[in-house]
Amino acid sequence: MTGRPDERYALVLDQVTRALSQQVSAIDALRSRAGTVVATASLASSFLGAATLQDRGLPAPALVMTVLALSALATVVAMTVVILWPYEWRTGFNGHRALADYVEADKPADLNEMQRSLAYYMQEDLDGNGAKLNCLYRAFQVAVVAIGLEVVFWLIALLLR
Repeated sequence: MTGRPDERYALVLDQVTRALSQQVSAIDALRSRAGTVVATASLASSFLGAATLQDRGLPAPALVMTVLALSALATVVAMTVVILWPYEWRTGFNGHRALADYVEADKPADLNEMQRSLAYYMQEDLDGNGAKLNCLYRAFQVAVVAIGLEVVFWLIALLLR
């Protein structure tokens, strides 16, 4: 690949770079929402749990609902830990490696080859991160369902006490 720079390579590289940037933003937003969900679940358990457990000697059905509500809270906390865990995210560009492989190599790459290679490897990073991100979205969905169940279980326990 020699000759004039091909603008198509620049366009592909730009789009892949933009997609990686959006992916990083999506990870940050998901982690922020996970923090909000665990705070909401904790508040729900604080208020509804206190109201439910203010009397001694809960009847068995209320006790079962209390255990289920606490299990749902534990699920929310566990899913939040999964989301907030410091995973290794690949963000697509290593300046040292790019200089060594494309600029300072024995046979330096031309601009087209460099843009094509960078776009290709950045897309691999995007795909690898995407698989992890999809798992984290599933964990978030589980946490949201668990918080709904937690509130329902606390309300039923409150009614049964």
